[in-house]
Amino acid sequence: RGVLLPIQPLTRNSDAIRFVNDRLDTVLPQLSKTRKAIVNRSLRKAFDEATQLGLRGVAFNDYLTNALNESLTKQLLGNATRIARTEGLALAEYGKEQGAKKSGLLLEKQWLTQRDGLVRDAHMSVDNQRQKMNNPFVVRGYKMDYPADYKYGAPIELIINCRCTTIYHNKRIKV
Repeated sequence: RGVLLPIQPLTRNSDAIRFVNDRLDTVLPQLSKTRKAIVNRSLRKAFDEATQLGLRGVAFNDYLTNALNESLTKQLLGNATRIARTEGLALAEYGKEQGAKKSGLLLEKQWLTQRDGLVRDAHMSVDNQRQKMNNPFVVRGYKMDYPADYKYGAPIELIINCRCTTIYHNKRIKV
């Protein structure tokens, strides 16, 4: 359910490049500038390829993980799955948000969890919640525009390995 929003290819998208760079600076500050550029390019390219292949869920994450395995140093290789899941989700959610904003439609956003026994309590508290497009969700007191968003200061424990998603709906018109 919800509105299907196309995500523009991210390979040469300057906003996506900046978005990934900012996240890598925060999540992996120990990486050299050159290595960050390689990881950034690799992540965006793998994201576009996985999207074109129609991959979702675990298959999508595995595809991103394999791409990151090739671009990370051995020291960081063990973190590839966590990084792929977290940063792949953040990039997907960012892309959906940008598509929703540029669609020109009056939309609401809804936070959805996986609804299994692995969902953290903080995310269960916002499961199924709807907000206006420009209003953030409030997760354990922290504002988040979408899952894996930390631009308002959400701590890493609310972001890392998140499997939630945001869906967009035509705005309800109250009569």
